[in-house]
Amino acid sequence: MQSKKAVTKLQTIIIVVIVIFAGIIGGIVAFWPRETTPQPGKGYLDVKAFMGTNEVTASVNISNIGVHSTSFSLPVEPGSYTLNATYTYSSFPQPPSKTQTKTAEVIEGESTKIDFDFPETIKIGICADLDYPGGIDT
Repeated sequence: MQSKKAVTKLQTIIIVVIVIFAGIIGGIVAFWPRETTPQPGKGYLDVKAFMGTNEVTASVNISNIGVHSTSFSLPVEPGSYTLNATYTYSSFPQPPSKTQTKTAEVIEGESTKIDFDFPETIKIGICADLDYPGGIDT
């Protein structure tokens, strides 16, 4: 009877070790960098946005394609594209935003890298709206 319990404990330990090992391998595979496999007849737009040295999320409208949030790598037909990136600064009550425009030439089988660099501070004008219901604190 003692040997049957020992075998059951050993089986349990083996199963636990296998599950832990599979979890570690699965985590490594999930975060392992992947090569982008080129699609036939396509190129890639690799787009990122920065504020200073920090990567930020900007909304990018690509001509004849649509809107995407940075960062992204998008397979597209070879050709010329206009990208309008808008970054909204965090502030209250109405966050100001800044838009930049760049043109990209995409070549079949190649990645075209576009980086938008937004300033860390922007100048905003202050105007008083005398009809503002909350008033203006000074």
